[in-house]
Amino acid sequence: MAAVKGISQVVLSRNAIMAPGMLLMPFVMQAMERRAWFARRPALHGPFQVACVGCFLVLMVPAGCAIFPQSCALKTETLRKVDPGAYAELEARFAKNPENMPEVLYFNKGL
Repeated sequence: MAAVKGISQVVLSRNAIMAPGMLLMPFVMQAMERRAWFARRPALHGPFQVACVGCFLVLMVPAGCAIFPQSCALKTETLRKVDPGAYAELEARFAKNPENMPEVLYFNKGL
């Protein structure tokens, strides 16, 4: 369950990071190609696109990483329902003191 939650959040944030560059660059290039000085210099098209995508990434990487928190929480009850094997392992770990078993488990989802 933790893996599904973590991976889905990372996928969504990575899509948010790349979306502006992928969606806006065709419109930017179309507008730039209407300008005579840019249309006469096709050698500038590649470097211009790379520079624009770099600017998008500089702005979007911090925003994309901030969409979801780095650490996530998972209720122990949810773990019991979704992954009984992991819950049994948790119960075994707290067999001596079952009252100390946490209600919420925290994990680092990574990037």
